[in-house]
Amino acid sequence: MKSLFRWTHKEGHVSKNPAAKIKDPKLGKRIPKFVTDREIEHLREACLTPMEKALFVFMFSTGSRIGEIVTLDMNSVNWSNHSVIVKG
Repeated sequence: MKSLFRWTHKEGHVSKNPAAKIKDPKLGKRIPKFVTDREIEHLREACLTPMEKALFVFMFSTGSRIGEIVTLDMNSVNWSNHSVIVKG
């Protein structure tokens, strides 16, 4: 309705937009979807190479995103304390 009244006012069909002060409704919060243990196992089993499995386990266990993973290089890895610096 707000869009209709905005359009009629813009086109000059009405002198004043009666819906101008009406606030948009608040949208509910999106409920996050969780991956089940079974789905995780299916994804892990779908990995074809040891590198794919390692990347999957790393991404899943750290919560890293693809964009963060592709920016990693050897300088991101600290072999002495078994850590990786991921910049997002």
